[in-house]
Amino acid sequence: MPVVEIKVIEGVFTHEEKRQLVERLSETLIEVAGEPMRQATHAFITETPSAEWAIGGTAKKAEDVKAMRGS
Repeated sequence: MPVVEIKVIEGVFTHEEKRQLVERLSETLIEVAGEPMRQATHAFITETPSAEWAIGGTAKKAEDVKAMRGS
């Protein structure tokens, strides 16, 4: 049973972007694992509250990541 787990900082991605992430990553996994695995493939997004995610020991806010994305 393949599982795609996507972890992001809350408030960075729109609902539409999260939908696309789940769909596209799932399709890639199914492409590799085989079409029969479609019914057993799960994908989900876990959002971590802003400033509760650290990179290199520094807490990052949604605004920090949005700035990195150029949005």
